Amino acid sequence: MRPRSPLLIAFVLMGPSVRAQVPFCGADVLREHALTPERHAAEDALYQRLIDRAPGRDRNDLLTLPVVVHVIHRNGPENVADSVVQLALEQANARLQNAAPYDDATGHVSDIQLCLATVDPFGLPTTGITRRESPRTVHSIFDQLDVKATVRWDPLRYLNVWLVDSVTDQGIDGYSSFPSDMGTAVDGIVMEVRYLVNNALLVHELGHYLGLFHTFQGLCLNLNCQLNGDRICDTPPDWSNWFSCGDPGCTTETQDTTGLSPFTGDVPELPNYMDYTTCPLSYSQGQVDRMREVLIEVRSALLEGYGCGAGPTGASPVASCVIDSSECTGRVAFTSSSVGADVLQWNVDSTGWYTLGAELVVDFDTPGPHVVTLLASGPGGADTVRIELEPRVPPTPWYPVLSGFEGFFPDIYTGAPTLCYGAVLDLVADPLLTSFLWTTGATTSTLTMVVDSSFAIRLTAVDSNGLAWTNCAWIEAGVRPPSALIANTNDTVYCNQPVHLELLPPVNAQWYIGGGMIMGHPLTYYYDHLSTHFFPLPYWAGYTDPNGCVLHTDTFTLVTVPTVPPVITQVGSDLVLDTGCMNLSWYTAGGSLNQYFGQTTLPDAAPGCYWVFCHECGVPVYSDTLCVLPTDAPAHASGPGYQVFPVPVGDRLRMMPRPTSSASAEVIDAAGRRVWRDPTPLWSEGLDVGDLPPGLYLLRAWMDGAERSWRFVKD
Repeated sequence: MRPRSPLLIAFVLMGPSVRAQVPFCGADVLREHALTPERHAAEDALYQRLIDRAPGRDRNDLLTLPVVVHVIHRNGPENVADSVVQLALEQANARLQNAAPYDDATGHVSDIQLCLATVDPFGLPTTGITRRESPRTVHSIFDQLDVKATVRWDPLRYLNVWLVDSVTDQGIDGYSSFPSDMGTAVDGIVMEVRYLVNNALLVHELGHYLGLFHTFQGLCLNLNCQLNGDRICDTPPDWSNWFSCGDPGCTTETQDTTGLSPFTGDVPELPNYMDYTTCPLSYSQGQVDRMREVLIEVRSALLEGYGCGAGPTGASPVASCVIDSSECTGRVAFTSSSVGADVLQWNVDSTGWYTLGAELVVDFDTPGPHVVTLLASGPGGADTVRIELEPRVPPTPWYPVLSGFEGFFPDIYTGAPTLCYGAVLDLVADPLLTSFLWTTGATTSTLTMVVDSSFAIRLTAVDSNGLAWTNCAWIEAGVRPPSALIANTNDTVYCNQPVHLELLPPVNAQWYIGGGMIMGHPLTYYYDHLSTHFFPLPYWAGYTDPNGCVLHTDTFTLVTVPTVPPVITQVGSDLVLDTGCMNLSWYTAGGSLNQYFGQTTLPDAAPGCYWVFCHECGVPVYSDTLCVLPTDAPAHASGPGYQVFPVPVGDRLRMMPRPTSSASAEVIDAAGRRVWRDPTPLWSEGLDVGDLPPGLYLLRAWMDGAERSWRFVKD
């Protein structure tokens, strides 16, 4: 037969008669539910500490535990009389001593006894029994804190036992904390009242409280009896959570490698308080030693304190605390400053003692009044302090801002609040407040802004009582701006210059020019074209982003200007253009040179003046004129003796004899370019050539019906 897991204890089905006699325990369920890696490590360290302790030390000393029994009831039969509780402890003490009528030949005397407390935490006389009327008398094991918060005495110095009507989880009638829970809010035992007397449930849960596992913990694994199974060496491995008297059990007794197991062969299971059986019950000597070790080494405050006759010793604790409240929420932090206390319990508005520890943080959702009570316990007794307060509680985390952030939506990628680029944010504050200061610097009761980037905004506003209110929750949203429109040029280009527009980051978009869509162009992240229009044209792109926001890029306005006029250069006997142009035509004084149409080189140019005409984007473009000089041109022409002077010339070039005023003139540089021309020069004042750079020039003039030329040098 395959062994069953001990976690099945909550779901085992049995016959009614057997089930009525043998209650089942939920300690394993709670332990597994709370067994984090950290708790597992702490529990292992605790058991190693117990293993290292000399077993059986102080074995003959009587160890007495003060017990307080809390009867949680609804005025029904679960509200048992004090005499029933007293009888239950008498029976439990007899079982712990293996005394009649519960003695068994396999049992051992524990010398552990339970006493109903006679002194309460404040040092006052008590019966050791409290009563609380509460619907929590019926509860699920996973709501244990609701029961234990109803009433709790110092868990370091009292064993708290809560009696309830019913644990609603199937197959669970009681449960206990373990030593690793010592002093926490869950420390103690809970059991159904119907199993209080004439039943071993209380002693079973006491075993867990004092460090014992079920005997079927770990089933038949037994390689190390100190670490496997129930971690007790003299309880044989147990494969089942139900024991039939004489059950042969596991066959792994001799597999232990520590040398501490007393078994030299296979033995039947023992009837044990930590198993489920109707047979006579007992504790093994190893279990007794473990419980006493836990009392002495771990739960020693139960033995050193008071409750069973003696009162508190030493200085009484003084309960006090420091309060820190938030200005923008109802959150209040309480920090104990108590003296002489090692157990601190908090109760908020009489809802229960849910929190143990030095700190309590409460988020109040109403202004109150509220009452927080601190119960401080220690070796010298207990003390309480009552704190009454009316915290400032804003109606929403965004108060004093009332509206304007309703249009936020979660970003598709991050889930963070988001708004579309270009959306209008219109925040409205409580108009009943008297002054306002937004983090943007605005001082009005409303804040309107066009959203063009991510933002986080807070408002501090003052009410008529002079109290400042600040929204705790920042009003914030991420904004995804449109992609940037990048051009491969500046905003001024020449006719027919290639233009490349691109979106960064890339996103497929619809492209627009002027006021309309560029028809026929696919949805792409770029747009290429040639510039042809001599008036400003705006370009932009539009698209819908993954958040559903309709986005437009910034506008790029492009201006096309005429092409730079080409420049003619003489290279040997050829004339060469520095660039091409559309409809290129060569011209000379005699007209168009059609044979060179479209060519950028005019070969073997004869003496004369040349220029180029282009027609681009509907605009005519002319080059400068370049004149080719005859290689044998004289320094001056023959005739009536005209001469130019001075040579070299400075600012003004003069001629003798003086020509008539109707004689036109021009100056040609060494490259054949016309650099100066005047159709009606004032020969009487000389020709103003002061702006010419130094070099060799040719003066050409038309006089006496003929063309004459002179070379001169400009210094």
